[in-house]
Amino acid sequence: MSGYRVLSIVFIALSFSACLAPVPSAPVQPMMQRPGFSDINIDVVGMGAVMHTFPVPAQDLLMAKRAAIVDGYRLIGERVYGIKVNARETIKDMAAKSSNVNTCVNSIIKNAKVESVICKDEVCQASMSAVLDSATLREIFPWKD
Repeated sequence: MSGYRVLSIVFIALSFSACLAPVPSAPVQPMMQRPGFSDINIDVVGMGAVMHTFPVPAQDLLMAKRAAIVDGYRLIGERVYGIKVNARETIKDMAAKSSNVNTCVNSIIKNAKVESVICKDEVCQASMSAVLDSATLREIFPWKD
């Protein structure tokens, strides 16, 4: 009987030790290097208006073009980094007395392209695009997989 007892103890010990053995797993690839990850394309249209503040009309047009391009960069920054909104409202006698909304974008935009700037009827539109590839995303949002 003692032989069966020893054999059963050895069998139970071997079966539990198999449960504790590490299971080999496939190597984990970082998220942005996995198959199926593609670049992110961002397309925006910035707007700028001619203000008629300069003595020469060409200066007004150049400032409107510049405003449209800067607005395009702002829109790209909002899409990539997000936007911070602060709001304050005063209510008196069940009616809004004052309402203030402030927004802020804090970003660095790299590799954005100005596709075209079209000015018509005292409004300039700047079509812009940016591509976020895996290297750019790692630089902006450093994380570990």
